[in-house]
Amino acid sequence: IPGTLQCNSVPPSSGIKNDDFEEGYMGWNASGNAFGSAPTNAAMVNSQNLYRNVPYSGYSGSYFASSYFPQMDKRAMGNLTSESFFISKNYLEFLVVADYSGEVYVNLIVNNTVVRHIEPDNSFPPFERITWNVTQYAGQSGIIKVVDASIPGSIDVDDFRIVDALSLQPGELYLDPYRNFSILPPRDWMVVHPTIRGQIFFYGARENNVTVQLTVVSEKVNANETTETYFAKGKKGFSLLLQNYSAVSESNITMGGLDSKQVDYTYTLGEVQLKSREAFLVYNGIGYKITGTAAKSSFDKYADDFSNSIESFNPSAS
Repeated sequence: IPGTLQCNSVPPSSGIKNDDFEEGYMGWNASGNAFGSAPTNAAMVNSQNLYRNVPYSGYSGSYFASSYFPQMDKRAMGNLTSESFFISKNYLEFLVVADYSGEVYVNLIVNNTVVRHIEPDNSFPPFERITWNVTQYAGQSGIIKVVDASIPGSIDVDDFRIVDALSLQPGELYLDPYRNFSILPPRDWMVVHPTIRGQIFFYGARENNVTVQLTVVSEKVNANETTETYFAKGKKGFSLLLQNYSAVSESNITMGGLDSKQVDYTYTLGEVQLKSREAFLVYNGIGYKITGTAAKSSFDKYADDFSNSIESFNPSAS
């Protein structure tokens, strides 16, 4: 079965409703005037150079919550509070840009008690990822409270999520413990380990009703299998199993210094139009499929991320 057929499952729920603010402030309560009535559009901020001529980067999706941009006034103050969520995993992670101040901070509240607290100190983008170990609160309910009570300060937050394993740091390779391959995923994407060994999923933002994702699938192949025959079988599988499959382009590439094959194609899943970039390689009796998938209308935005990760793939990382 082509690796792409596994790419359209949604990532495990973080338990935090609207954790990356792509659906406004649904699941959150904004009080005061700092956070405004809606999250901030990152592309708009960057196109108009609204923050000290420093472009924003490292955020998730298209929006983030900000206590500065709604009013364009660092004197604005307010709180942003999440709905209660179930702590079912080991870590709470989120992204932040903030002016250091004892009155600008993020709290995790469990049983009406502040159990985690941070006063961030990174006034300029890119966003910094904060990680809290919440293992001791497993099975309990938590609330996130983002506070700007400072006249000269402000805070921007994004991508709150509860995860089992720590995210990779920017620029950190993922090394598969079973098949020993490595790959550099896009910055700040969620790492999800499926139950099948030799596979790894990376999840990005959700855009146009599709979670942008990158997957690696590895499997044993016949002794006489080559990259070319593996590629041909993959394309045949697409045409048989994918609705409205259409190949867009094919190319020869290299991964880990090895000759590989790549195809871009479109298909539909239900009523959603998707586009994927998938690379194929056979090395030492193992077939590898590395696939980036997004909504067709969003694909160009992530095409470079997909290519950079595919080109970083190495089937023999040691």
